[in-house]
Amino acid sequence: MLTIPIRSIREAGWLLNEAVEAVKLPLLAELSRKEDIRFVQPVQVRIVATLAGETVLIEGEVHTGVHLRCSRCLTPFDLNVQSEFSVTAVAASAELPADALVGETELAADEMDVLLYSGDSIDLSEEIAQQIIMALPFNPLCIETCKGLCNQCGADLNRSTCRCKTQDAGNPFSVLKNLSLPEKRE
Repeated sequence: MLTIPIRSIREAGWLLNEAVEAVKLPLLAELSRKEDIRFVQPVQVRIVATLAGETVLIEGEVHTGVHLRCSRCLTPFDLNVQSEFSVTAVAASAELPADALVGETELAADEMDVLLYSGDSIDLSEEIAQQIIMALPFNPLCIETCKGLCNQCGADLNRSTCRCKTQDAGNPFSVLKNLSLPEKRE
């Protein structure tokens, strides 16, 4: 499941086209337990891996469907999430030439798009889950123009209007409504 056997990669590359349930990816299973999110479709994965010397170049796309709650009006809705990515897999035991980093600052693998692997296969489970997580919206909205809830009565302003009066007493800028400026003279 979501592994690339390195010996199977030929000159033309290696193709992975697979669907996996989100609960089988530990990061996504944990996210759905902790957050108000539910995966409603399997995670579709399409990956092309090619050899480039001792490294493996991986390009792919992932997509799935999630059930979220709007951050403004709290209405549940479904959203299609997708992400395209590119990552370079390097053997954990690979050494760089001695003169490769002369005078340079060394970056750790987690500071660039590098995936370390050991053995004769590359496990992509964590990388796929991270791509889905990064594609999720920080503040999910049911629609782009969501009006949210009334802060006084709690009415969903997308479905109806409420009769609450707007109170500017708590707003420090409300005094600017009555400010009159002198006319500009030329």
